[in-house]
Amino acid sequence: MVDPISFGSVRPITGQTMAAATANRTTTSAAASTEAGNINLPSLPKLVRLAAEIASEGPPIDYARLAPIRQAIAMGTYGVDPAAIAKALLK
Repeated sequence: MVDPISFGSVRPITGQTMAAATANRTTTSAAASTEAGNINLPSLPKLVRLAAEIASEGPPIDYARLAPIRQAIAMGTYGVDPAAIAKALLK
């Protein structure tokens, strides 16, 4: 029997990558302004709020890529290569 995998609060990946979503959010909510050659960076509280907002959304999950893996696990056909796992752990 395979127990269901739960990821808590997740959101599916849309056409936008995480880097693009973060860059878009950063430019709109924490844009730097230039006055007489000086750059005013966003304040620390704004950055903390932005980080909390991004963290509360949860990681993006690519359900299209995850579906065949879940199906293989459920059917008992998911192959595990212990040598590859051990090699990756030693890196």
